[in-house]
Amino acid sequence: MDKKVLIIVNSLDFFLTHRNTLAQKLSKNGCNVEVITDMQNKTYTDKHIKFHNFKIDRASINPFSFFVKAIKLRKHLSSNKYDIYYFVSHKSNILGGLATLFEFRKKIIFSISGLGYAFINKNFLAKILRLLILYSYSIFAKKSNSIFVFQNNDDKKLFLNHKILKEKQSTIIPGMGVDLQKFSYNDRVFSKEDQPIKVLFAGRLLIDKGIKEFLELASKFQNRNFEFHISGKLDIENPNAINSEDFKSYLSQSNLIYHGHINFGKMFELYRDTDIFLLPSYREGFPKAAIEAAAMGHPLLMSNVPGCRDCIIEGFNGYLFENGDIKDMELQLLKISDKSKLEYLSKNSRKHVEKNFSATYIAEQYLKLI
Repeated sequence: MDKKVLIIVNSLDFFLTHRNTLAQKLSKNGCNVEVITDMQNKTYTDKHIKFHNFKIDRASINPFSFFVKAIKLRKHLSSNKYDIYYFVSHKSNILGGLATLFEFRKKIIFSISGLGYAFINKNFLAKILRLLILYSYSIFAKKSNSIFVFQNNDDKKLFLNHKILKEKQSTIIPGMGVDLQKFSYNDRVFSKEDQPIKVLFAGRLLIDKGIKEFLELASKFQNRNFEFHISGKLDIENPNAINSEDFKSYLSQSNLIYHGHINFGKMFELYRDTDIFLLPSYREGFPKAAIEAAAMGHPLLMSNVPGCRDCIIEGFNGYLFENGDIKDMELQLLKISDKSKLEYLSKNSRKHVEKNFSATYIAEQYLKLI
């Protein structure tokens, strides 16, 4: 497969955790892979991939700045001939879409890795952003060389219902998969009565990730045999980040343990040392941390919302609860933490990932697409 593939993604960190496996797979299959991303003042090299630093500034919504960046990107594309473009997330999609607006032959892949803030919030700014995003995608979709990859069926339906694109232009590939060797499974022992059940939240500390609901649930379980563990960073550039003072006030609870931002390479230890993965998110593309945890044997407890429900077979590898409903979360946590069920759910979580979400299987879907 002698093709030159360009990947545009918001940040180096996101590329390394969410798209590096795909890039390596493409390289091994004969593609010349280059990545345009915000290197975030870091130095990173890879003998298989060529990196270009490009300040994307994911927090800014200044339209003038956006068009200036699109023109700058267009100049780069003109002087570096590529066969296939692969854009990831709204800002990179729209930036790349504008820069390739008058290219009609090369394959352009827009990866919709979740709809995010503009589609969850109901304030005026979110509504304006939502209209602008959908309008932009409708323009890009008018070209027959545009392909849209969704991570769940709900997001795809939303685009089809708004007549943004045609069915034949879209496909569903659930996330980026999990390396089953790295995220290995060992039988877990859940029968020790003296040990607390350890519940894990892993993700950015955003309101729409459900961090407030997780903290409130922990408060309700202060006098029970449960520990609540949090891994993630305060994403201060995001308008939806939890207030840092509010967050600190919750951490005085004895049953809450905050691990800070854990590097990807050390997450294995946290997954191994906790029992249940809980994500009260308001909407997801396809939650990577949930599938990683499931691969290592975590039963899943998640909101019944797009993206989350795609990870769970109810009663087989976990349970769903109504979004934002603390009482329902409490009931489902008590149900899932029944030690007679945990071993069954744990083994099934691993089986579900092996069958549907391995990194090898997902990479093969992208190779077919490319």
